[in-house]
Amino acid sequence: MNLNLNQFLRFPQSGVGRYLVQVALVAVTYAVGARLAYSIQGVSPFAASVWPPAGIAQAGLLLFGIRVWPAIILGVYLLNLVNPEEKIFLVWIGGNIGAILQAVVAVTLLQRFGFRRSLDRLKDVVNLVLFGGIIATQISCGPSVSIFSK
Repeated sequence: MNLNLNQFLRFPQSGVGRYLVQVALVAVTYAVGARLAYSIQGVSPFAASVWPPAGIAQAGLLLFGIRVWPAIILGVYLLNLVNPEEKIFLVWIGGNIGAILQAVVAVTLLQRFGFRRSLDRLKDVVNLVLFGGIIATQISCGPSVSIFSK
């Protein structure tokens, strides 16, 4: 059996295989980013001023398309496997809803305003900061806060 290493390491050629690899890549990156954020001194699992997975989710959706949004759910699930002290179901659901809405709204707004991923125009940088960094991040706060206020 003659296996060519280049063929073995190539990105999957089928549409389903490519999609599954994209979802897995975003999910693992999301979970690793969240675990690193938890390791920052003074960051609570329930409220963090810096949350890198939000940017990871937005970047994943910008790179691979909105169709990879299930990767966010998988990433939060992987985080809960690694971080077993956070097993509150409502927190998990609220976090998923907020993270998905934040990333999808940011990508939708950016696409609506003609965003180019190359960031070669000032307009793209301003739109990324405004819609991806300021407006969309406020969406993620809503579901989590509404669950804790009850």
